[in-house]
Amino acid sequence: MPRGRVIVLEGIDGAGTSTLARGLSRWLEATGRPVWRTHQPSPLPTGQQIRQLLQQSAGGDLRKAALALSFAADRLLLWEDIQQATTEGKWVVCDRSKLSSLVYQGSELPEDWVRQINRYAPEADLTLLLDLPAATAMERIEARGAVRDRFEKVGILEELSGRYRRLASTDFESPVVTLDAEAPPEEVLAAAQRAVEALD
Repeated sequence: MPRGRVIVLEGIDGAGTSTLARGLSRWLEATGRPVWRTHQPSPLPTGQQIRQLLQQSAGGDLRKAALALSFAADRLLLWEDIQQATTEGKWVVCDRSKLSSLVYQGSELPEDWVRQINRYAPEADLTLLLDLPAATAMERIEARGAVRDRFEKVGILEELSGRYRRLASTDFESPVVTLDAEAPPEEVLAAAQRAVEALD
């Protein structure tokens, strides 16, 4: 049985990673590729702890470091399941992974340290970065009316968006394809499909 592939979706909050994950998963299944869809923070206990930390104020460096370490641990535990899925021939669509930590936790802590604690996390076969202006992302976040985490402020989103662009173009290890997240969802999905087809 051929090994499955790992596709990671990245972008600032409001960029549409969840929407793309659903559409991409449906398309992969329709083309005969079995799919396992997942996300970070994961459904594991480590992921639940992360969600609680994100709802709290940032705190000092120790609390920020604890959050970064929690993400790294959650990632490794989730990757065990991801590797099993790809061994079974499934294509994994994962909403966020290592690049998110470099962008988000790397904005609050030394980036080299964040990279170091994530060094054992395997690389994706393809990372799709949904690029969206912070103001548009903020409009989407406000429209959905959910409880916001501490990163969901327009000034912070602008900084994070810039970090995504820099890391994707210069410093990230695995292939990254940037998509225009301001485009209609069907156009974003079509661009993602083209990027996936280029893997074969």
